[in-house]
Amino acid sequence: MAKSKNKIAFFRKRRGFTQDDIRQEIYKRTGKKFTQGTISSWENGNTAPDMNILNILASILDVSVNAFYEPDQEDEDIINRAELARFEQDLREAKLMFSRDQTKEAFTRLETLSGEMLEKLSTLSTSYEKMKVQVKAVREIMKI
Repeated sequence: MAKSKNKIAFFRKRRGFTQDDIRQEIYKRTGKKFTQGTISSWENGNTAPDMNILNILASILDVSVNAFYEPDQEDEDIINRAELARFEQDLREAKLMFSRDQTKEAFTRLETLSGEMLEKLSTLSTSYEKMKVQVKAVREIMKI
């Protein structure tokens, strides 16, 4: 789904708003002026609006505040029990191949498995970095 740090840009674009539209709407509702750069900084996860502005932003975009920080379904399902079970089964099969002197087949199986596992670790690493940015934004909002 959204690839922005905290999804503000995703929801803004989904509603057909520009950053300037958001800036002007916040001004109408609060009397507070923000630059387009500030809106961009929120969208990139570099800074975060205070809780009052975040609530107004959620209202403008017709979403809950939580929607900005909820993980994508793809992030939640990065690695599941079925994948772990398959990895374990593949490892057991490779071990069995070695014990039967099927070395070439075992190495081929391990090579394939290691490639899949490295790809999964890369995905996990990326998700971890995204979550760190989200936690930073939430902490800034909460002033922790």
